[in-house]
Amino acid sequence: MSFLTMIIKIFIIIAYLSVGSALRSNESMLTEQLLLSYGPRTTRPVDFKNSTVNVTLRFIVTQVINLDEKAQALTVNGWFKMIWTDQRLIWDENDQNIKDIFVEKTDIWLPDITLYNNIDGQFERQKEDVFLRVTSDGTVTWASPSIYTSSCRMNVRKFPFDSQLCTLEFGSWTYDGYELNLMTVTGRDAEQTEFTENGVWVLTSVNVARQVRYFNCCPEPYPILTYSLKLTRRYEFYLANILLPCILLSFLSMLVFYLPPESGEKISFGMTTILGLLLFQQMIAETLPPSADNAPIIGTYFTFIISMGCASVLVTSVILNIYCGSSERPIPDWIRILVLGKLGAIIGRQNADAKKKKAYNLVEKKPQDVATDLYENNIRSDTNDFCGDIGKSEVNISRPRGSARRKSYDETHSNAGGSKQNDGFEGQWREVAVILDRLFLIISLIIVSIAAVHVLISIV
Repeated sequence: MSFLTMIIKIFIIIAYLSVGSALRSNESMLTEQLLLSYGPRTTRPVDFKNSTVNVTLRFIVTQVINLDEKAQALTVNGWFKMIWTDQRLIWDENDQNIKDIFVEKTDIWLPDITLYNNIDGQFERQKEDVFLRVTSDGTVTWASPSIYTSSCRMNVRKFPFDSQLCTLEFGSWTYDGYELNLMTVTGRDAEQTEFTENGVWVLTSVNVARQVRYFNCCPEPYPILTYSLKLTRRYEFYLANILLPCILLSFLSMLVFYLPPESGEKISFGMTTILGLLLFQQMIAETLPPSADNAPIIGTYFTFIISMGCASVLVTSVILNIYCGSSERPIPDWIRILVLGKLGAIIGRQNADAKKKKAYNLVEKKPQDVATDLYENNIRSDTNDFCGDIGKSEVNISRPRGSARRKSYDETHSNAGGSKQNDGFEGQWREVAVILDRLFLIISLIIVSIAAVHVLISIV
């Protein structure tokens, strides 16, 4: 019984191999027969000249290779598929017992579907050694991975919270709509399910629309399939490395009004912050495309803050000139009333006359308190020597002790009559400068805060 079973298995294997060899021979013979009788590849595969070849196109985006903002170019990788009917490649499946065959692209007619908005030097990059599947009813299917580079007009007004809409326009370059009709797929075949995440861009949606376009060269219609890709930028990197540091730097640039005039670093501090803002502005300018109709809001914000920084340096120069100016002329009444009186009270700065009265009311104080007040006055006077006496002598700001305190007290009382009036003018002018410093500090911080909030609301 086992010997008989072995004989039957051998017979089945021989029969299967014979049939498979016959099938392969029939497929090869069928392919050769169809291609020999095919005719020229330049003629459309239709029975009548007035017939239209219907080509169904499907393009699935698998990856965004690059979106060059400066060149305004989009490079994508995807699966490109076309389906059409070739009337010269039809056979009877029952007679031949063959459902489909494979042929090369160079053997039959192909639709000349072209990317209209292409900007690639190599034009279209597709896999060359992909065979075409042909079924018994003449349906030809060509599926190939492809890389396309198209133009994409950028709208960077809300950078880095922007979204871009790029299009891929496919259509026939040679045949009009009466000769080649371009159609799109629907249903599950049109779903974009194979996208690979990009580190910079998120593919939000892909929509396809069919439209008929007329050109000046030709009166015939040309059907075009437009694939619209909506891409949303990943903003986390730009928010942490550009936007937030720039906003913080803009607030820091306004603190030039907070530095005391006697520090001698107000101008250098202001210039340093301006240079930092210019650096960030150039970083963004090198990334974004030059555009006049949709300039980025953050670029306008940088320009405004840099202008504010330059204005702060200019105002600081005027304030330093007031602070270090001549103390021999008295302060005008309107400045005393407006600045020392009203503005000083608004910003919480004590009136200069009240401070002067308190400074000279020494009789009611204890000796140690008098010496301490004299020390504070001397410190303020000595540290202000940068206005004109830096080159004359070294400023000594050490705290006087023992007899030095008493000596300063005696010298102050002995010279108070001769220099009291000039010291009063000098103190008033310097108080005006300090009040203006605080006033511009408050104003600039309010303006910068409003600008920062407005920018964040506008771009988010």
